[in-house]
Amino acid sequence: MKTLKLMILSFLIIYGAHHLLYDSSGNRWKILYSIDDEYNNVLENDTLRMFFRKTNIAFYLADGTSYYDEFLKRIAVKQN
Repeated sequence: MKTLKLMILSFLIIYGAHHLLYDSSGNRWKILYSIDDEYNNVLENDTLRMFFRKTNIAFYLADGTSYYDEFLKRIAVKQN
């Protein structure tokens, strides 16, 4: 059930439900939708292949953290 919740949350984040996220340290992040041929952000059967950009470009100076900007690929699989 925890994995399914993660899949749903990831799906909502990638499709623009949340543009500003906070980590456990209170630092801010922005998640941006990206397109890839293989990781196409589509739920197929029990698998969600995600491709997105994670960045803190607008917040790293104010948060006092290192600059981070990366394109990420993730796979979420529902487990029974």
